[in-house]
Amino acid sequence: MSKFFKCECGSNFICDDTENICEKTAEEIGWRKINGKWVCPVCCGNTAALETLLQEEGCECDVCQKGLEAVRRKEEECLTEYGWYAHFVGNDSNCPYSLNAHTHGLEENFNHIDLQACVPLETNLIHSVFCELIEKIKEGRSFKTGEVVTNIFENDIPITFAKARENDRDVLRVIFPDPELHIKREEMIEDYGHQWEGTIYEL
Repeated sequence: MSKFFKCECGSNFICDDTENICEKTAEEIGWRKINGKWVCPVCCGNTAALETLLQEEGCECDVCQKGLEAVRRKEEECLTEYGWYAHFVGNDSNCPYSLNAHTHGLEENFNHIDLQACVPLETNLIHSVFCELIEKIKEGRSFKTGEVVTNIFENDIPITFAKARENDRDVLRVIFPDPELHIKREEMIEDYGHQWEGTIYEL
């Protein structure tokens, strides 16, 4: 069964394979899905068109509030000064809780897979955990799937890691404990266990 992708500019892409493979193929040739709409590679390279597509009425994200160019400049500044930056996406239907916090720059600058967190916690807390982990990465530490770390929070609260996919790349998802400090999937209460969804479960 053919799947048909159409951009608002009139460009289209037709795929004769299954839906999942079609979407992967479309992304590989430069198409992107933005706010539920497929956008062709030409429009993806057009800053003005992208900014219009990304903006949502009442949205408080940096792109809608400051503009795409300002966000990109800030990302470049962070890469230059710190070697990495983070995104906090609050409406990602492909992630647990529709939350997708993730880093960029670790693989290129520190030879370490980028980090992700999909848990309904304050962004400042997630960012501080990213910062602590990245400081250790800069010192030569390499975190792995299934590893348990207890020296990030006070009182030796544990976290662990699981490999996941974030758009078209592998990431290492940070798994936060439930209120009883459980981090194994089968032991966590359900509200916290959703963090494991979409990961390669090896713990």
